[in-house]
Amino acid sequence: MTSSKNALPPMLGKIGSILFFVILFSLAKENSEGYQEFRKCHGNCINGLLHFVGMPPAVSGVFLVVRGVADSPIFTRILQSGVTTCYLCYYLTYETNVISPWLFYGLYMTIWECLYHFVYNKNFTRSQFVFYGILLILVNVGGLETIGHGVFEHHHSYVSEFFNSVFHTPIYGINSVLATLGMHMEHSCWH
Repeated sequence: MTSSKNALPPMLGKIGSILFFVILFSLAKENSEGYQEFRKCHGNCINGLLHFVGMPPAVSGVFLVVRGVADSPIFTRILQSGVTTCYLCYYLTYETNVISPWLFYGLYMTIWECLYHFVYNKNFTRSQFVFYGILLILVNVGGLETIGHGVFEHHHSYVSEFFNSVFHTPIYGINSVLATLGMHMEHSCWH
């Protein structure tokens, strides 16, 4: 942990982190209608598999930023658990295959536990947590947008579907893996 006269006070970092997720949930359409809108820009299974691989590190980057601005591994752990549980609850309200939301929850909660035990308590400065978080976000989201959307979808989705993308992308990745394995046929993406 680092203290500096010019550093963002940790309490402001915590409040900002909570507000970020409140805004995210309030601007996304966290229902089946929102998911169908999202799927208009996300219909290819190769793109879905890329999202399955790339989104956990990108979301981890968001929480590394939270860890840096909040200056608290415990706060970060509680916030990511709460946010992931909210995602699960929303996914369970509209997802036709109940396995998908629970796989999402198990995968992401396992990642959060690993981050808590192996990364959040490292002797990094607050700015290093923020830097590594932003780097993870840029590399993974940039790669997904460039390769997944540019090569396989032939269009980009940043602006038109930003909030829905942030909300629905984790379940889309899980659904694409299940569809590839023949376990979620309602999720058609192999055209």
